[in-house]
Order: sequence, then structure tokens, then C-alpha cells
Amino acid sequence: MTSAAAHQTDDKFVFLKSDREKADSLFQLALEQFKRGKFDSTEFFLEKGYPFAAKTGDDLLIANYLIQKAYVSFFKQEYENGLSLLRIASPHAAKSNSYELNYKHLYLKGRLFENLHQTDSALHSYHQLEALNNRENPYKNWSVYYLIACMYKKVDAYEESEQYFLDAYRITKPVGIRMDHGSLLSEFADMYFRWGKPEQFAGLLSERAEMMQSSKRDFSKDPVHSMLFIDWKTQPLDHKVAFMKAVEVELRNSGHREKALLANNYIANFYEEAQQPDSALVYIRKNQKFLEEDTDIVQLYSNTLIAYRLLKQTDSTQAAIREADRLFTLKDSIIQIQHRENLLDLQAKYETEKKDQDILVLGAQNELSALRLAEAKAIREALTRENLLKDSVVNSSRQYNRLLASENQLKSSQLLNELALKEALSRENHLKEIQLAKERKIRMQLIIGASLLLLSGMLILVLYRQQSAKKLIIKKQADHLEVLIREIHHRVKNNLQVISSLLDLQSLWIKDSQASEAIKESRNRVFSMALIHQNLYKKENFIGIEMNDYIDKLVQNLFQSYKPQENSVVLETDIDPLLLDVEMVIPIGLVLNELISNSLKYAFKGNDHGKLQIALKNSESEILLKVKDNGVGFPFGMNVFTSDSFGYKLVKAFAKKLKAKLEVFNDNGACTLLHIQKMSHM
Repeated sequence: MTSAAAHQTDDKFVFLKSDREKADSLFQLALEQFKRGKFDSTEFFLEKGYPFAAKTGDDLLIANYLIQKAYVSFFKQEYENGLSLLRIASPHAAKSNSYELNYKHLYLKGRLFENLHQTDSALHSYHQLEALNNRENPYKNWSVYYLIACMYKKVDAYEESEQYFLDAYRITKPVGIRMDHGSLLSEFADMYFRWGKPEQFAGLLSERAEMMQSSKRDFSKDPVHSMLFIDWKTQPLDHKVAFMKAVEVELRNSGHREKALLANNYIANFYEEAQQPDSALVYIRKNQKFLEEDTDIVQLYSNTLIAYRLLKQTDSTQAAIREADRLFTLKDSIIQIQHRENLLDLQAKYETEKKDQDILVLGAQNELSALRLAEAKAIREALTRENLLKDSVVNSSRQYNRLLASENQLKSSQLLNELALKEALSRENHLKEIQLAKERKIRMQLIIGASLLLLSGMLILVLYRQQSAKKLIIKKQADHLEVLIREIHHRVKNNLQVISSLLDLQSLWIKDSQASEAIKESRNRVFSMALIHQNLYKKENFIGIEMNDYIDKLVQNLFQSYKPQENSVVLETDIDPLLLDVEMVIPIGLVLNELISNSLKYAFKGNDHGKLQIALKNSESEILLKVKDNGVGFPFGMNVFTSDSFGYKLVKAFAKKLKAKLEVFNDNGACTLLHIQKMSHM
């Protein structure tokens, strides 16, 4: 959101008097943005509203802010951050005494733990939510049991999943809210499908079909219903077909023959998706036979439409045309039935009006008798009412005639549609003839292409043999190059060891302790580099150095060099298995040499319980090098980054070479961190 837009938003709330009103309004805007999936705008309004909420000190507002932030983290898949926000929100939500807020808090907490695969923590949160609902709104526990059942279903714990699905079922079934009970039935049936329980699946399938039919939905246009949220595509065809066959048998045995048609439709759909229309037709024909015996014209029309579609896929043109003619006949029958029902409705309406008129006449006659009116006057009034009734009959006849005219017009339109369909079938036959000609042409092109492909294969074989001979030559050269590289690393290691030995001998003849110490430090630095080349020529892999082995040997050399008192310094290492190239290992090794040397020389004077910690940790974005001791630490007021110490000048130089961030501070002793960014080195 731009600064101008933010300024306009601020202007909108100038008229609000209290901080509470401002916080409420901004949080409501945040909620609207969240519902639209605009998470950046959601966070913007939340952050705008939080200062006002904080001023009020209202636990409800503060908890609302934190929980909304946690929901944004959940949808961004930042689950750990969401849990951190909920931990902060927990005491505020408890103090607010708001059922809705505490419900959101516990629900989201369970979902976050579930996505982090912390099943026990998720179950604990869901049971807390169950206890809250038992006090405030027991019906909502169906969703809690539904979540737990789905969680068990994901890990194939079907017996536990079934128990919680049954608990949810006992709640939603009596109430009968379609969205709740329908969603539950879908997931419940999916669990039985995964578990391989066709009998239980059939029962839920039958119940779901009855529930949807009671909603006056036209299932003839949706024969496979698409009502269960089951990912059939992940299952092999034979497994799906066998399962639904068992469902069909169970439905027939339980007396639900009409529901068994639905199972056959599923099987036909499976075969159609697998591009096996002939196998699909077998089950559609089976349904058609039953529907013809049952004289269910609407369902028969639906299945005939599927048969027509499958016959077109099998290129059975004549059979498809017969099914098309049958479709027109069935549609006419359906239209006639609808007209008959309309006429019966009109007749019933007419008879009802007539009875009402008769009741009025009788009432009038009784009234005339009671009042002892003249007979002539009663006859005139009766005749008048009769005329009105005749007028009503005439009007009804006129309406009936208009309906007949509308029916004739509909039939004319139907005939036009039939003619259009026949023309479309004729065009389709013509297109098929063109397609056959194209296929013959393509077949000839394929024969020519196959001949060219054979010639190409022979040429490729000759080239392959030539390439194989070249590869043998390259392999011999690579083997020779490997021997040369190994020899180079061996000689570099020997030369560095000679330099280290010379420095060691030189230190024996130097009387000045400061100079002798400098020589010893230089020898250790040379040894850290020699150790790298020693690892390279001994290993088959010339690409990198195994840091665990390298650091272990480097530390052993420094302990031998400075010889701390026995058991006076405890070494703790935490090294991730890393393979780093030489250009990174040399500066890292020299930095480690300086930091460990400083700790062994200065940190543990007069300390019999010294501890030296070395860590090299790998993460997605960086490599962290840590050297820490529990010694005397850095002198008060000392700035390592401006110090004249040669050792720390080396550390800063190598940190710059690695393009790494260097941190030096006291933490119950000296602590040095080196953050090496991967992008610039790996």
C-alpha cells in the first residue's frame, strides 16, 4: 500500500473519537482484506490499528490483533511464527472471556501444530476446543471431531478416524444442516474407500444420495454426482472398479436397487476416463435394462445420453444415431408427462374453484331460507352466480387453449432441433471421411519416416562407436590428470610441512619469548594449510574438504602446541557434515587457528574448569562459525575491530575475503561469530 493511500486511510479515521473505535474499525478493514486473500493489506491495517489497541489495554482488542496476525502466518505457511503469536495472545484471549475469540485461538493452534506434524500438541488443542464447545456451543464439536478424524485418516489410523467420524455423525445427523452433514459424509466415505470397506461406503453413498434428492436437485444431469471428495485418479483402475462393484452388490442386497445404478455410473465413468468406452457401455446398458423395466423415463433419458456419448467415442456411428433417435422419443415422452401434469394441476384448480362456488351457492340458499326471502329472488341470485361460474370455466378453457398452442410451438422447435442434429451427424460423417484420408496420408509419411529413421540409426551407430573410442582416450587423460593433481597436493603438503618444521626448529634457537611465540603462531598457521592439502591428496574427492575431520585434526595440533594442563580445558564441538572447497576452507582454517590459539593462550589463566566450544552450522542461507570460551573474555573497553592485534587483523581480513559478517562480544567469556553467506561462496 502506497504512502498516499495510507495517508487517505488515516484521514478516514480522524472523525472517530476513541482509540477503541479506531482500533475496531482498522481491524475490521483488516478482516475484509483477509477474506479477499490480500495478506499484505491485512497486515498493513493490523499494524495501523495495534497502537490504538495498545493504548486502550483492552485484552479483547490485543488478542484479536495477535490472532488475526497468526491467521495470516498460517495462510503464508509460516507455522512457527503463527504459534509464537498465539502464545503471546493466549493470556489476553483468556482474560477477554470471548467465546468466539477463544474458539479461533484454539482452532488455529490445533491447525498449526497439525501442519507442523506435532500430532500430540494438535490433539491437546482440539480437546481444549472440545471442552470450550461443551460449555458454550456443543453442536460445533462436530467440526472438532471432523478435524481429528481427518488427521488420523492422513496417517492411515482408520479405526481411530472412524470413531471420531461417528462422533461427528451423531451430532450432524439429527440437526440435518446440509453443508455440515454433507461435508462430513464426503470425508467419512473417503475414509472407508481408503480403508477398503465397501459395505460401510455403500451406506454413506445411499444416505448422501437421499439427502441430495430431498434438495430437489436434478440428478439426471449429473449421473456420477461428483458428490464425494475422493481423489479417484490416484487409485489404479482395477482397484476402483473392484471397490465400486462391491458397493453395487451391497446396495442391491440391502434392497436399494435404484442406488445400485449410481455405483454402475461410477464404474462407467472410471472406464470412460481410462478411454475404455466399450467397457463403460456394459454398465450403462445394465442400468438401461433396469430402468426400462422400472419405467423411469427421466433416469432412462440420462443413461441413454451417456450411452450416446460413449458410442460416439467408439466411432459406432449407426448405433449412436439409434441412441439419438431414442433420446428424441424419450424427450417427447418427458414433455408429454410434464404437459399431463400441468393439465391435471389446472383441472384440480378448476374443481377447487367450482367447489368453492358450490359452497357459496349453498350458503346463499341457507341464508335465503333463514331469512325467508322470496323464491324468485333466490333463483335470480343463483342464476347470477351460475353465470359467473360459467365465465370462470370459459376463462379456464381459454388458458388451456393457450397452453396447447404453446405445446405445439415447443414441438415445432423440437422438430427443428432434430433436423439440426441430423445435419450435424451428416457433417460429422463427412469430417470422418476426411479424417480417414488424412490418416492414410500420415501412414505413408510414417513409412517414409521409418525408413529415414533406420538410416539415421545406422549413422548414429557409426558415430557412437567413434565417440566411444574418444571417451577411452579422454578417460586415460583424466586418470593421468588425477595422478598429477594428487602429486601436486602431496608436494604442496610436504613443502608446507618442511616450512612448519623449519619454523619449529627456529623457535628453539630464539631467546626472545615474544619472537618465539610469533614463530609458533606462524607454524600453526602453516600447519592449518598443510592439513588441507593432506586431506586432498589422501581422498578420492578433489572437490572439497570434509570439515568435521579437518577441524578435529586442527584442534588436536593446537592443543599439542599450547599444551594446556590435563583436563583443565574441556572441548565441545558441534560440526555439521559439510564438504567445502579449498578457497573457503583456507580462510576458515586460519580464522579457527587464530581464535582457538587466543583462547588457549589468554582465556584460561588460573581457571581449572575451562570450556572451549567450536561450532560450524549449516542453514539454508548461511554457514555459521562459532568459537566461544568461558574464560576472562575481552578486556573492558577493548574494540576488537580497531585493535592493533595481528591475530584479529588476520581474522578481519579473512572475514572480508569470505564476505562474511563478523561478530565479537563477551558472553560469560569471549565469543566470536562468523556469518558466511552462501550466495557469494557456494
